[in-house]
Amino acid sequence: MRENERAAQSMAVPIVRAKLTAFVMSGAIAGLGGAMYAHLNQSFVIASYGTGESFQVFISAVIGGLGSLGGAFLGALYLRGTRWFITAQEWQVLSSGVGGLFVLLVLPGGLGGLWVRLRDLVVRLVTGTAPGSTVTPDVAVPARQSAEPVVEPA
Repeated sequence: MRENERAAQSMAVPIVRAKLTAFVMSGAIAGLGGAMYAHLNQSFVIASYGTGESFQVFISAVIGGLGSLGGAFLGALYLRGTRWFITAQEWQVLSSGVGGLFVLLVLPGGLGGLWVRLRDLVVRLVTGTAPGSTVTPDVAVPARQSAEPVVEPA
């Protein structure tokens, strides 16, 4: 449904109901996660939910790419790497902002999209196919031979 609503609708999928169901399920999962987090900490302190952490999660999703789980992993790896190598808080925020702007301007698909394009390039180089071409088998399949001779009408 995410890629083509018309196709989903033509297969008798109720679009509005499916979207509302996905929204409710995501809210329920997020609420359950928040409840488990508060239970784990055995307290709820509003200071632990600052704008800085929300910004980090958002920028991680943007840098990694919103379309894939691998992209989210790469975005989180980028942010954790900047925290590891850059110790000053101001420079961490600057590197996150610069990384987000770079991805938005140069790599609209994020690091996950770049990873997919590099993977496809390597596959094309290994298989020797041109971009956009279909893969055809190298061995020709022989035509089926019939046991009886074909008699053409005169």
